[in-house]
Amino acid sequence: MGARKYIYRVVVDEWPTKDGMPFIDQDWRWWEQIVDYFHNPDGDDPSPPWLPDITEYLEDEWPNAGWGSKPRFTRLVCEPGDEPDYRNGYRGYDNQPVIAVPIAPARRFMQRTQPDAAAKQLREWGCKAHVERAALGDWEAV
Repeated sequence: MGARKYIYRVVVDEWPTKDGMPFIDQDWRWWEQIVDYFHNPDGDDPSPPWLPDITEYLEDEWPNAGWGSKPRFTRLVCEPGDEPDYRNGYRGYDNQPVIAVPIAPARRFMQRTQPDAAAKQLREWGCKAHVERAALGDWEAV
């Protein structure tokens, strides 16, 4: 195997959300409306036209309950939990996941496959995203 010549990153030029912000920065209540409609389609669909099928981005059903097989390059949007009130005997509860949404990974990659997959996933969700590369330079002591 030859030496790596490039380092790669994912760049999002445009998010399809109303405010132009990443999916993870959208209010959890907005995502909860979309997920609730997905499970109980009654009334007007709150889903934006750019949103793909979200089945694989939701919590796994029984018997594989949980978020263990969520797609790569995602983060969980969570309903905030309650703070505990130990003096009154209330233990509170942890954040409750609503949906896993794609992110633009902040890390850099030594191979192109992973950033290509992340950019493809973002494009499926309506983003304008691409992969950039830069030549690796000489290392120097600092």
